Amino acid sequence: MNYLKYILLFFILLVSCKTNKKQEVVVLNTKVVSNDFTIAFGSCNNQVLSNIMWSEILKNIPNVWIWGGDVIYTDTEDMLLMAQNYQKQKAESEYANFIKNVAVLGTWDDHDYGLNDGGIEYSKKVESQNLFLDFINVDKNDERRQQEVDSLAYPIIDFTSSGLTHSYKNFKGEPNQYRIEDVVFEKSFGILKFDFDKLTVTMQMRGEDNVLQQELLQSY
Repeated sequence: MNYLKYILLFFILLVSCKTNKKQEVVVLNTKVVSNDFTIAFGSCNNQVLSNIMWSEILKNIPNVWIWGGDVIYTDTEDMLLMAQNYQKQKAESEYANFIKNVAVLGTWDDHDYGLNDGGIEYSKKVESQNLFLDFINVDKNDERRQQEVDSLAYPIIDFTSSGLTHSYKNFKGEPNQYRIEDVVFEKSFGILKFDFDKLTVTMQMRGEDNVLQQELLQSY
């Protein structure tokens, strides 16, 4: 499974790093047929709300699913409650079937960290970290268990789907010179399709019934 770690690293670099090299971004209207590797990703998954997206995501035949944060919504210092909510999500029938077929990686945000908009001041950050790693089946001896939360210093950029179980329809946007496309206000998940020969990534937002909401072609 080591290659999956490199895919996650590539994903972080893809969405987080600045470069002086001008990159071509093309909005596509046609369906991309061939690809070498497909990543599906999503976030904002409230464990008490119905998530109808799992079967739709599978239609895209992803090689890997990447949680983009807020796997559950549990703002608490009660680690028993947090563990129960992770278990609730993991046992949900559609998701349980999904992870039988797709490898899972991920990162957390704030609501699965345990504190809304929280940071290093959160008193249960170590315990919360281990519960998250348990959820995505990281081995107890994995080096990620030794990663100190305080030492995470890489830049974070918002590159995500709108939400799996809910979306923020009242969001009116904000000034952002780096934004490429409009905000997707509907429930959605993301798909990344890699063509290693052409050095391109097709980026898609899809929603209910696997409807294509937005598509970009990124060339490197």
